Amino acid sequence: MAEIELSTETAANRTAILEDFFAGLSEAQQETLMGLLNGWNKTNALDSVTESAGVPTGGILESGSDANGDWIKFMDGTLIIHGTVDLTYVNTTKMTGTWTYPGSDDFDVAGDIFLSGTINVSTFNAGVATVTIGSCSPIAWGTIAVGSAIAQIFQDGASTFDALDAFEIRTFGIGRWFA
Repeated sequence: MAEIELSTETAANRTAILEDFFAGLSEAQQETLMGLLNGWNKTNALDSVTESAGVPTGGILESGSDANGDWIKFMDGTLIIHGTVDLTYVNTTKMTGTWTYPGSDDFDVAGDIFLSGTINVSTFNAGVATVTIGSCSPIAWGTIAVGSAIAQIFQDGASTFDALDAFEIRTFGIGRWFA
């Protein structure tokens, strides 16, 4: 393929050359190239992801972490978060903890979201020998609000929680940071 010296071409010729070039690309390839031409490159693709009136601005991908966990924001509005929550004793059948979402309160709880958690068995501290992790319910999510959600675990009745019981759950969420 011959190189074209665009600096010596007229504006009309440059436009024709670019139109011919774009005509040979798929729509996805055109969008990728336009992203590069609009200023995304290796140094700024991973940058603050923002939006203005529903239109993505800033970087393509943003990631970070704080005391509440880690997050990845995508320019299409997707937000993935994960962290840990320490559950504390409420009564003999319930333990609970508040997960403050990492990063900020960007998690759009009005839209479709998915929250999940897994008991971190290595942190389970049974205050009473009769309590077993196997008698706990799956993690139930109570109030899901802007900025945080309540994680809960219940006993199945075969045993009970004790005030000395404590453990952590590993949390995961996926949803939107803008619609």
